[in-house]
Amino acid sequence: MDKTITNPPHTLFYRDKGVGAPNLLLHGFAEDGTVWDNQIETLSRSCRLIVPDLPGSGRSSAINTAISIEGMAAMIKDLLD
Repeated sequence: MDKTITNPPHTLFYRDKGVGAPNLLLHGFAEDGTVWDNQIETLSRSCRLIVPDLPGSGRSSAINTAISIEGMAAMIKDLLD
């Protein structure tokens, strides 16, 4: 299921699919969550997948300022909370 969370001024898009123990799938630099498309169907049969588009990529809003690893981690924590 496609979902978003908003923490003004940012919107974070993610997909939530499957049931069971949650697993977070993160993409690398200059990619988006679609890099996991070939794995999602199979993996979601045995666990819950949370697949975000990190800020500034895919369907998530861009960030106007530089973001640190700590800032990125805080946004992912907000998603998981």
